[in-house]
Amino acid sequence: TNAGFSESQTLLGHTNFVSSVCVLQPHGSHKSGLIITGGNDRNIGVFTPESPTPICVLKGHGGTDMFTLHIGELDGLLPVCGLSPGVEEGTFLSASWDLTAKLWQAHGKDSPLMSLSGHEAAVWAVIQLATTKIIVTGSADKNIKTWTSTG
Repeated sequence: TNAGFSESQTLLGHTNFVSSVCVLQPHGSHKSGLIITGGNDRNIGVFTPESPTPICVLKGHGGTDMFTLHIGELDGLLPVCGLSPGVEEGTFLSASWDLTAKLWQAHGKDSPLMSLSGHEAAVWAVIQLATTKIIVTGSADKNIKTWTSTG
């Protein structure tokens, strides 16, 4: 059972399966917050809760030759597999099969604010600690890495 919940809207725009979703709290001009989605179509959708279509679609994860050959994609882009809210208002983090994690501004900037590389396989998880702003990534390379602004 749905325990009293019913579907109110279907968000549109992805062309392949959606693998991750996160919610950003209300901020600035987005008084209802934002819904961020990532998927196997290699896109990140940014939605307001009021609209089924994205206010923007971000494309910033690129491939490596090794993974492009294994997956068979010719465009060099690889799936987004993890999302989480950032510490700064209106920011979020993404994790991808392209071996990177990225920090984004949710609206108004088409390219990532920062890209973290150093894993040897897909990055499946990423989170930022509120008190220290340390970013933590988890990867298929069996490693968990911490990233600080001081190195």
